[in-house]
Amino acid sequence: MEVPLRLLYLSRPVVFGIIALYISLREPLPRPLAVAFAAGGLLLVCTSVAIVGWLPVPGHWRPPILWGELLVVAGLNFGAASHVSRGLSELLFGPLATSAFLALDRSWTSTYLAALVGLWVASTGPALVRLTAVEASLHLALFGCFIFFCANAGHSIRGFQDWAERQQEVAVLRERQRIAHEIHDSVAHALTLALVQLQIARRLLARDPAEAASALDRCVELTRSALQDTRYAVRALQPRGQMLPDWEVLSRLAREFGAMSGVQVELLVDPASQQLPPDPVRSANLCRIFQEALTNAHRHGQARRVWARLSVAGSRLVLTVTNDGRPPASLVPGVGMQSIVKRAMALGGTASFQPLPDGLQVTVTIPLPQEVIS
Repeated sequence: MEVPLRLLYLSRPVVFGIIALYISLREPLPRPLAVAFAAGGLLLVCTSVAIVGWLPVPGHWRPPILWGELLVVAGLNFGAASHVSRGLSELLFGPLATSAFLALDRSWTSTYLAALVGLWVASTGPALVRLTAVEASLHLALFGCFIFFCANAGHSIRGFQDWAERQQEVAVLRERQRIAHEIHDSVAHALTLALVQLQIARRLLARDPAEAASALDRCVELTRSALQDTRYAVRALQPRGQMLPDWEVLSRLAREFGAMSGVQVELLVDPASQQLPPDPVRSANLCRIFQEALTNAHRHGQARRVWARLSVAGSRLVLTVTNDGRPPASLVPGVGMQSIVKRAMALGGTASFQPLPDGLQVTVTIPLPQEVIS
């Protein structure tokens, strides 16, 4: 349960104690009624602690707890109205009206509020008979507005909770789509090519065993590449609680890629980029961009060395990745290049590809937030 809701539930015993203290100071309560108020306050403390989850109480016990609280408060209100000339015990119904929207199912909320209003009017009867008609009408109107305000507050809080849950569901759906996109871009592509090589090997197995063995070797390489991509994708999905800075995420990926592929990867990080505060969204996208650049350099360019640099230029973060592999015959964007461009655009930045006499240079430029720059 969220901290504000816990505070709301835990504030109910405090309100109860203030009201009971005020009533007892105005007029001495009979001993049985004073004991009843003390027991009611203790009960409200226990039920509030149970509702917020600090006691091992099953969730389906919450509705009976709220109904029990309503009966106790109605009884105490009736006792106070019978013995005290002008008590404020009716205020206890307000927090209960708010709690009804937060702890009960929608199907029971209306029934609970109807019972609350009925018990409130009935238990206040002994006090109303001692008032004039105008005073009684004004009294009922004021406390009716108070209970309406508390119920509306609970309704608004529940609406906010529903909106927050919907936003969380949308975020989960987007994350699933992102993971599906990553798998489709890298792993599925490699596995499709591996399947093609297996089919070729099966057709050539009888008449050309050497060529079939070559196709199987290519299939092994593709499968190994898909496995590496899967591992890199898992590494990119870091828990938000770690909050690693960009340069540390990229440094870790560079070490792992070099150890797995045999490619010598050098990453230079300028001091300004090391001072940037962690941003999990930016780090995750930079990690995938760097991964695609390294994978393309190894898979397509057959590179042996990769030089990368992460730097801050004015209000922008720049990642440059250069390899010594075969330059591409054309710059028609493939799966890897398209993924780099899309992730750069997701961060509001750009990506460019520059062929070199020996290799390819990938440059990604990402704008930094104004508060980070200042």
